[in-house]
Amino acid sequence: MVASQTKISRSSAKMTTARKRSRIEDRPGFDLRTKTAYHEAGHALGYFVFHVPFDGVSIRREPDSYGRVFQKVPREFRVNDLTPRELDGEIILCLAGPASEARLTGRTCWRGGAVDFKEAFDMVAKLEHLHVEDIEPYLRALWTRANHLFRRPGHWLGVERVAAGLLQREELTYSEVAAILQASLEYDFDSWKWRLTPSPTLACPMLHLMIRRGLRR
Repeated sequence: MVASQTKISRSSAKMTTARKRSRIEDRPGFDLRTKTAYHEAGHALGYFVFHVPFDGVSIRREPDSYGRVFQKVPREFRVNDLTPRELDGEIILCLAGPASEARLTGRTCWRGGAVDFKEAFDMVAKLEHLHVEDIEPYLRALWTRANHLFRRPGHWLGVERVAAGLLQREELTYSEVAAILQASLEYDFDSWKWRLTPSPTLACPMLHLMIRRGLRR
């Protein structure tokens, strides 16, 4: 009786997994080019709202990548002089692409975002005030923050419009991205001073970790 129930349970689990996979694969536009467009559009939104200069964004396929944001100053030269608060924002920029893609598809694409996840991990690992066991919860907190980026009024609409432009033309300049996002954001962007400063909790990493663990000073 137990063996029979186990077989039924396993069979049901397989059917449920198959149905979920089918629903995801059947979603319109669920192809590599579309995922890449949303991935890069997510990065572009992050760069724009955090006021990090960039020249444009592309999904034109090259031997080493499917898409890219053209940074004015490469990240490896930017992060050396950042404060912990600013580094939080830089890590969110890394995670914004995979988070945007995950919002589109309903699941996280670890393979597609491998480079972004590695860069985020490498930056967190350099924080001297973190112990090894703190790295994972710290990254999870910033991953949550990257996902919250698309919940602000007009942000996801902006991503969709930038992605649509990329699918049509493959490459957009900064001016074109800025115009699309300015028209999409549902608040006065010029008066919103984010500039690589996440929430007060994330601006103080150790306080954030203490809150997550339920500790008190």
